[in-house]
Amino acid sequence: MAQRFARVDVDFPHKRTANALMQKFGPGGPLVFLYLILRSKDGVVPGTFTYSSEAVGWEKLGLDGVDMPFTLDEFFRFTGRLKQTSRTPVGRQTNVQLTRYADWQKDAKRYEEAAKKARTRGKTTGDTRGTRPGTRQGRKRGPSSTSISTPKPPSRNGTPDNACPLCGTRGYPKPWTAEQLAEHLAHGHNIIDGQEVAA
Repeated sequence: MAQRFARVDVDFPHKRTANALMQKFGPGGPLVFLYLILRSKDGVVPGTFTYSSEAVGWEKLGLDGVDMPFTLDEFFRFTGRLKQTSRTPVGRQTNVQLTRYADWQKDAKRYEEAAKKARTRGKTTGDTRGTRPGTRQGRKRGPSSTSISTPKPPSRNGTPDNACPLCGTRGYPKPWTAEQLAEHLAHGHNIIDGQEVAA
């Protein structure tokens, strides 16, 4: 079953499209665009809106009793110039396609997946930097100044288990033989396997 809601950016009122619609048509511009997004969800193809006349178009949008100071033709001509819609007349019907509808759905899905990953890591989007999972430091008082790092085992941080931690000399099996030890000490190192060795 199809979802009964449409995805809309929460920052829509502050975006270029909403501002341009507000300047051109007043408050009715962004309102009609939001209604168009909602009605496009139910289109035969999601992101499309079809109407046969001005009256039918306003009725489908749910704005048939509202006196708008512009026509749907003027509205769709302007949103077309903004690259938000494309109109195609088919017989007596007009098909309107929201050009960015698929991108909006992908953006919303990407955001939901990122939020889900953050939740599985024990973090929220407001608690992502420098705080321990499960604490309130990031949510109430800002990020913590403490950082947590997990030390890696010697074999994974660039020094193999059978190498000197100071010079990285490798290839000796454990325990080292007397000849191998002498060779290593000739390099001037007196620490082997984390223990000090007399020179």
